[in-house]
Amino acid sequence: MSRPTLIEVAEQAGVSKSTASLALRGAPVSAEARERVQRAASQLGYIYDRAAAAMRGARSGTIGLIVFDLANPFYSELAAGVSESLEAEGALVLIADTREDCARQSRILTRMREHRLDGLILCPSTGSDASELRAQIPSDLPLVQALRHVEGLVSDYSGAQNAAGTQAIGRHLLGLGHRHIAFAGHNDETSVQRERFAGLRQATDEAGLPPPISIACPPTLAGGVAAAEIVLAFGPQPTALVCFNDLVAIGATLALAQRGMTPGRELSITGFDDIMEAALRTPALTTVAIEPRNLGRKAAELVLERLDDPNAPPKTCLQPAHLIVRNTTGAPSLPGHRHV
Repeated sequence: MSRPTLIEVAEQAGVSKSTASLALRGAPVSAEARERVQRAASQLGYIYDRAAAAMRGARSGTIGLIVFDLANPFYSELAAGVSESLEAEGALVLIADTREDCARQSRILTRMREHRLDGLILCPSTGSDASELRAQIPSDLPLVQALRHVEGLVSDYSGAQNAAGTQAIGRHLLGLGHRHIAFAGHNDETSVQRERFAGLRQATDEAGLPPPISIACPPTLAGGVAAAEIVLAFGPQPTALVCFNDLVAIGATLALAQRGMTPGRELSITGFDDIMEAALRTPALTTVAIEPRNLGRKAAELVLERLDDPNAPPKTCLQPAHLIVRNTTGAPSLPGHRHV
């Protein structure tokens, strides 16, 4: 008969593996959690390995978090979820922003290694290369990729159902009668970009329509303004613009407002992420919610689980994508007709 494991203790106690580990080694957890863990360990006959715990005690208690755009509220929320979860387990989080610069990302990785990290959560910058990252990240350092994943870099991954989200957007727009749809995104160098475009294309393929028009733009407000201006110059003009994220979508709505046009009338516009401003704007933005704080919490859980079980197979956790229909989508205008 095999010996009971810490995972089995945690499952029986109804707590995370990291909480069970903390409770058994006497670290701060709630009295209720400690009692449940100790009861489960006793019932299962689990024997706490204090020698192994002593080795783990040599950890620094520091986890690195590298993102690529803290100015975007989505990534601030993601970072908050990571920090909340790890600090609750007694860990310190070092946060750095690469600003989508691979050279800066490399410098940050070098500096972070000097802090004897216990683990690393990485949102890879655009253009990140798997072989370069493998050379920069020690093989024994627990690594979780978050939001984006680099092809060829094997690790745990906390992401979102990107393709399902844009497929839902596409079906929504098709149901409203749109047949000429454009997609505004920065490029195809990231997994998120590819997945979101693929989901929209799946919806148009299902309807027997040509692929969406792809418009390259930065994933920013200014990028959204530029993308909308390109769409408005098309002939014939697309009737719907699916944007890579909410910032691009909000920028596109600003471009329409500058022309005295209303999103959802002359041009339907959708975002992705559901940042707080998406619901507060007028008109409120139709978008997809993927709860970045939960995505960050799951990334934190994955790095803690990897610390406790370095040899477990890589794990992928995807946040559900929920379409939220608000006021920036509607039936397409008739050719040459403008709503007033």
